[in-house]
Amino acid sequence: VCSSDLYYRAAVAVASITERIASQLHRMGDLPAARHETQQAIALWKELADRPGSAWTNTSELADSHDELAELYIDVKDYPRAVSEYEQAIKLYSSLRDRGVLPKSLYEKIDEMKAQADKCRKSACVVPN
Repeated sequence: VCSSDLYYRAAVAVASITERIASQLHRMGDLPAARHETQQAIALWKELADRPGSAWTNTSELADSHDELAELYIDVKDYPRAVSEYEQAIKLYSSLRDRGVLPKSLYEKIDEMKAQADKCRKSACVVPN
């Protein structure tokens, strides 16, 4: 196993753990800390997704982090930012779908995020269960 492979696996682990911490903070109601950790996870997943030859799962995780951040913005009633995060997640998922690498089981998620973004544009969005 070469050192770049070890670095890559470690970077994926750090991004994943950061995302889990963010989710836990969100569930605990610590929204400022959850937002900070989610933004960190986005930066980490983006760095991984932007690497040449990156696995599609890194882009999927990046999209999931944007989805999570949208839900945080809904919690604080910052609907324009929620829409922006949903749009970024939709764009990422759609690019994976268009490349033929997104599992069909996730196609519905794109439609759900589009519907949620539309609700947020009308200030009528709620955090999905």
